[in-house]
Amino acid sequence: MISKGVKSIFPIKHQDIWDKYKLHIQAFWTPEEVSLHDDLRDLETLNDGEKHFIKHVLAYFANSEAMINENLASR
Repeated sequence: MISKGVKSIFPIKHQDIWDKYKLHIQAFWTPEEVSLHDDLRDLETLNDGEKHFIKHVLAYFANSEAMINENLASR
């Protein structure tokens, strides 16, 4: 299954593996499924306390994600 040729998934050589990949990708949100169109408008409707809370939650997750990625990269 491992090829020493060009590193590309196209053309599909193993349809069964591709089908399983497409099935499993459905378990995750994809960028096409998430619309951020109204987010800025929604943020502007929040009061200062709510904005503060949201910004700190997002900062926490951004830092946590960075630590996890650093930990994984060091293995």
